[in-house]
Amino acid sequence: MNTFKVGDLIGFAGAGWLSTFINVVTLGAPNRSLSHVGIIGRMNGRLMLFESTLESGVIASRISQRLSRYVGRIYHYPLTRELYSHEQQRLNSFLIASVGKPYNAIGAMGSAGFLVAKSKAAIKPPNDTAYFCSALCASALNTAGLYPTPNPDRFSPNSLCRLLRYEGLVLPPHRLK
Repeated sequence: MNTFKVGDLIGFAGAGWLSTFINVVTLGAPNRSLSHVGIIGRMNGRLMLFESTLESGVIASRISQRLSRYVGRIYHYPLTRELYSHEQQRLNSFLIASVGKPYNAIGAMGSAGFLVAKSKAAIKPPNDTAYFCSALCASALNTAGLYPTPNPDRFSPNSLCRLLRYEGLVLPPHRLK
């Protein structure tokens, strides 16, 4: 049985045309690399999956329901340690306050490719009024004080999870589905 904790990431690798497109423009491998990412938080005493989707913007879903509905591979990226209570409080407060914010399609397109994302991060301030999936996760980790970054909008799902692995913030992923 999987044990999720606040701050863990859930990576999604779909096989549909949108997932393939996301992987092509973010330098991932189509049908193999992550095309979406969400983060675990606590709302109303329950662990939930917070994510930003093209259709709904930032939402909170029951983890089991979201995972059972997804068509494709799903990976759990556990944090290397449990968060301290003040880190959990900041992360959860940020995520709850973000629910209902719209999807940032322009930002998502701006995270495409390493050089584009790096150059935009240097000149464009972060957007905290709308989020795409990896920007939501990076912003939550930034707010909690786990991974300070000047511009969370620079990350694609692949680049965020790879960087967090490299930095030792998350453990190697294990496949859930």
